[in-house]
Formats: sequence, structure tokens, C-alpha cells
Amino acid sequence: MTSVRKILALGQTDAEEAALLWARENDLEPDRPLVLLKTSRAFTPGARTGRAIACQTAELLENVLQSDGTLLLTLKSSLGPEQSKAVEFMGANKKPFLHLWSAVPQAGRLARYFLKSHNVRILNVVGSSRDTGEPIEVFTRSVFDALLISTTHV
Repeated sequence: MTSVRKILALGQTDAEEAALLWARENDLEPDRPLVLLKTSRAFTPGARTGRAIACQTAELLENVLQSDGTLLLTLKSSLGPEQSKAVEFMGANKKPFLHLWSAVPQAGRLARYFLKSHNVRILNVVGSSRDTGEPIEVFTRSVFDALLISTTHV
């Protein structure tokens, strides 16, 4: 099991929401509780005004600063403008991140290694608003399910 104790996610993408739901459904050992922090209001795709986008971007960047590392989960390797901005911000602030997409082999194993090697206790999860529905939810859950697998060969 990883040392993650808290997941930060805005819950505005299906990947972020799937990560939060997975955490709620998978109770960890009592001495290692997983705390969920959902930092923003419900996302309504039609209500993306300039002010709302700026506020969401500020919340995303705040989560980056509060976390020990970020998992960026998408269906394809290309990033949208919001994810590119977050990656730029992580680099400027020397925050580790791992971008996994559905075609990456053994994505869950890579995530486990990333969390362990960077001693991530507070994990920020970021998705893409372009990835919706079951495919990204299944991918996200598979990555997080792999975190529960105990292995000595990570």
C-alpha cells in the first residue's frame, strides 16, 4: 500500500470524480485513513465563464502547492491548455508529477513507483474535461486499484 493519506481533487473532471469515488469506496487501514478534500463547487460544463475558469485554475494551482505530487490521468497523451498550465506550474515549483494515459502499459505500477519514490502523502489528481464517461472512469479506477496491490518489485 502507498503512503498516501489525502487526495486533493477539484472533482470537475470524470477522472477526478472517479478518484474521489474510489477513495470513498476503498477504506484503508484504520491507522492510515484516506481523507478526501473536494475543493470546489459542482462542475457545470455550460457555466465556464472567464471568471469561473480563472477561479478553477487558481484552485488547481493551490492543490499543486498543497500536495507532494500530482497524478495527471487522461485517455490520450496530448494535453489541453489547463493541463499544460498545471504542468508548467508544477515544474516552476519543483513539484513532481506523473502523466498517465490509457495506452501506457502498467500505468498502475508506474503510479505506485511514483508515489513511493517521491514519498507522496498528499496526492493531487488532475484530469481533462475532454475525457468523459466510462473509459476515463475505468482507467482511473484501474490505476488506483493497482495502488492497493502489494508488491516488492516496484
